[in-house]
Amino acid sequence: AGVDRMLSLDLHCGQIQGFFHHAPVDNMHALVDHVPYFVENVISGFKDDPIAVVSPDAGGVARAKMFMETLSAMNVQNISLAITIKHRRAAGEVEAMNIVGEIKGKHCIIVDDMIDTAGTLCKSADSLKEMGALSVSACATHALFSGPALERVGKSALAYVIISDTIPLQDIEKVEVGSAAYIALKDKIKPVSCAGLLGRAIRSINSGTSVSNLFAVKSDK
Repeated sequence: AGVDRMLSLDLHCGQIQGFFHHAPVDNMHALVDHVPYFVENVISGFKDDPIAVVSPDAGGVARAKMFMETLSAMNVQNISLAITIKHRRAAGEVEAMNIVGEIKGKHCIIVDDMIDTAGTLCKSADSLKEMGALSVSACATHALFSGPALERVGKSALAYVIISDTIPLQDIEKVEVGSAAYIALKDKIKPVSCAGLLGRAIRSINSGTSVSNLFAVKSDK
């Protein structure tokens, strides 16, 4: 097809890059924009309370650890890592959940690459709150919000859900005012544009300059 370079944003599985044998792949990370947004708009309200970055499963530990390290690079203190161990009844349906790590008395941030029906995410958030978390927010790159996702987010313990705009959000004007979905769209879900990041990457690729500096968060952003 003539493709000689691939640019992606938070592939669900990093090994996907190996499918493109004849073209280099630059897999950008949305946390470059998400972390500064979190620090300025969410974490600023935590005062000196401790924070737990939570991976929704063992496979997401590397992503959560990267998020935690990026927060540390922006001088956010008192951060720890936790992992949820879920026992599923069926796909997207969690029967029980255990936590590896301490979350009681902490503000929890669940970090994932995508949200589909939000069943697992909302169950995790409600469980974390029941276990003593001060608050629970989430951060994900790709927000499909399929099926009852918006209603679930609106009814859940989630305070904020920070997402990228890789997938268009449902128009709030088409949602019943006062419904759980309306509450989710109006008060909880906060999209952060990835256009700037992708634009800078495209400019670097076309000008022949390094893309690697785009993987780092600048604390003065």
